[in-house]
Amino acid sequence: MASRNYIGIARLRPCPAATDNRRSLLPDCMMIGRLFRLFLLLCVIYLAIRWLLNHRQRQAVHEFVRALAIALIVSSLLMLGLFLFGIRL
Repeated sequence: MASRNYIGIARLRPCPAATDNRRSLLPDCMMIGRLFRLFLLLCVIYLAIRWLLNHRQRQAVHEFVRALAIALIVSSLLMLGLFLFGIRL
């Protein structure tokens, strides 16, 4: 974890894997590992869906994921529009 200074703002510590004393943009060099674990989890879920579900069930999952993605995009555009008009929720 990143250490905190006396004001409470997170400071970045040098990455232990770095060869010099440059400060890393990734706190504790953990972001790449987290992204890799997320990628592996999504791959396992994808393979499980392909293995366990038949074609019609996979189609239903596809439709659900697509509807969810569209809803998230519409929601983000709505929040962006509200933000641009100065309305904060």
